[in-house]
Amino acid sequence: MLTEAHGRWEQVLAWFDVRTELLTGRHGPCPGCGGRDRFRFDDQNGEGTFICSQGGGGNLSGNGLSLLQHVTGWDFKRAVEELGRKLLTDEARVRWLGAGGGSERRGQGSGVGGQRD
Repeated sequence: MLTEAHGRWEQVLAWFDVRTELLTGRHGPCPGCGGRDRFRFDDQNGEGTFICSQGGGGNLSGNGLSLLQHVTGWDFKRAVEELGRKLLTDEARVRWLGAGGGSERRGQGSGVGGQRD
């Protein structure tokens, strides 16, 4: 799943109503928790990386999927499912789910942040 989003996180996040003016690489308000100058989207290596200095009461950072979770409040499973609905064609989604893609969990696989893609 992360492979399909690679290098496209600004577009992908916009599909979920994240304001693209916040995805500039400069410090600004966090699309997930607000504030004035706590968030920066740096998109290192096209992985949608970010840092929020107040996310959940402390520093929060991660890839584009983690940012989607932070912004929407979705758990990992729901974020992957919603991302799949946007990124994959119906045929690809059926293949991905048939291959066990719907049972992804953190810490497994070889993708970014330990998540299978």
